[in-house]
Amino acid sequence: MLKTYSKLLQNTVRTISNWKIEKRPIISLLEKYFSKEDLEEFLDTGKISKFELLKEKNSILNYAGMQYINIFRKRLVSIGDIVNRDFVDIYFNVLVFAKNDIVKQSVFKPFTISKATLIYLSRNNIEHKSSDNEIISKLEAGFERLEEFDCYTNQFLLSNIMQDFTPMIQIAESGLLDKNEKTEAYLHAILFHLYNEHQDKIAEQKREIFVDVFIAMLLSNNKNNTLDIAMNEENTSFDTLVRSNLELVEKNYDKIIEAIKSYT
Repeated sequence: MLKTYSKLLQNTVRTISNWKIEKRPIISLLEKYFSKEDLEEFLDTGKISKFELLKEKNSILNYAGMQYINIFRKRLVSIGDIVNRDFVDIYFNVLVFAKNDIVKQSVFKPFTISKATLIYLSRNNIEHKSSDNEIISKLEAGFERLEEFDCYTNQFLLSNIMQDFTPMIQIAESGLLDKNEKTEAYLHAILFHLYNEHQDKIAEQKREIFVDVFIAMLLSNNKNNTLDIAMNEENTSFDTLVRSNLELVEKNYDKIIEAIKSYT
């Protein structure tokens, strides 16, 4: 191993040996994160294949995350818009149902959100109808979006379902998203936790929890300019609430999730 370090650092084996005895940070770094095979591969090719694969994986994750967000913003503007409240309730109930079903039975092979939705509606005897005063209902528009998920976005969504939307937060923190896209990312993560933690509550109660948690956050941060929006619970669009307080949401995301979990 010392010979490999010597070639890499372009110094003598004796010097490298002394550095090891002295516990130089560079030696500690190499020992902790790189195998002999990694370093020899780098010396031979200028690359380490496992890190190249990691870069590729991150690229796919970023692509799928962007695709996911854009699917919802294309026609729905935001899943949090007040006009999408019926679709929100079905969609996040489907995600929680899928998570529970995958853990217990593993029936989704492969997982697709459109198939999961059909299974959920069938098992719960739920029918969805267009409103008489809508040419294309927001509920149907939402279901149409689900047909646009490709293999990458379905896999991205499955990863989020199984990891409590941690991949989504990683995308939100990547620096790749504009304000509206970042709002959408945080909104999906928060709503998933809300629906997962309070499966026994109806949609109106979940809306109340969402708004109450935000009011508490606004009050604790003296953010009075958007407090009126939150207080008008019946007509509150979740995306407006998140977008207006995005910096607070980013800063307090973990506290928001804990508040949702502890809400009684």
